[in-house]
Amino acid sequence: MVELNYKLFWFFFIAINLSCSKRVKPSSEHQMELQIIKSAQSPLLINKSGIFEKESDTLREIFYRDQYYRDKKNPKYLFQNIKQQKVFDSLNQTFIISFLDQHGIQPLSSIGLFGQSAIMYTLIHSDIKLKEKYLQVIIDAQQNKTTAPFLFAIFIDRYLVQKNCFQKYGTQQIKFNGKFVPYPIDIKLANYNRKRIGLVQNLKEFLFSNFNYDFNESEYMAVLPQLVKRFGIKNCPDLGIQ
Repeated sequence: MVELNYKLFWFFFIAINLSCSKRVKPSSEHQMELQIIKSAQSPLLINKSGIFEKESDTLREIFYRDQYYRDKKNPKYLFQNIKQQKVFDSLNQTFIISFLDQHGIQPLSSIGLFGQSAIMYTLIHSDIKLKEKYLQVIIDAQQNKTTAPFLFAIFIDRYLVQKNCFQKYGTQQIKFNGKFVPYPIDIKLANYNRKRIGLVQNLKEFLFSNFNYDFNESEYMAVLPQLVKRFGIKNCPDLGIQ
C-alpha cells in the first residue's frame, strides 16, 4: 500500500510539472507578422535611401524585438515570456532615447513605417517616466503631421491609462465581467478626437475591425460608472492636442 501511494505521488508530481512547463506557442498570424517585419523591403516600410540609412536596419530590429512576444492572438505567449520581453524592451529604450535626443521624431518619409513604429512602440511599452519625458515631443510631432495617426493615438491613450485618466481615442481595451470593453472613454468626444488627428475609422468601426467587437454605446454607458470606479478614473488636464 505504501509503495502504491509512492507511485501515485510521483505520477501526479510529474504530470503537474509537465503541465506547468508546457510552452505556449505563438500563433501563425504572429509568426507571419514577424516574418514581414524581418524581410520586407518596401521603402514605405523601411527607408534605406535617406539620411538615416545606417539606422534603418537597427530600427527594424528594434521593432522586431518589440513585437517578438507580443502576440495579439495569444496574450499568454507574452505572459510566459515576459522576462525576456523586458530585456528586449530595455535594449530598445537605450537606442531610442539616444536617437530621439539627437534627431527627434522623424517623418515616415525619412525612416519608414517600421522606423517610426520602432520609436513609438518602444515608448508605448515604456513606463510613465519615459513617456512623460517625450510627451511634448510627440504632441509637437503630431501637430506638424510627422507621426502616423494610429501610433500617436496608441501612445496618448496608453499614457492616459497609466495616469488613470479617460482615454481619448479608444485604442485600449480591458476585460470586464468576462469580456473585453474599451478602457473608460468619453463617448461623446471619442469620434471627434479620432477624426481630429486623422483617424479614418470611427470608434465602432475601429473596435469591430481590430477586435471583432460589436460596440453598443448604450450597453457601454450602463457599465461605464462601474469602470470609472474600478480604475479610479479622474479628469486630467488638457494635453493641448490640436
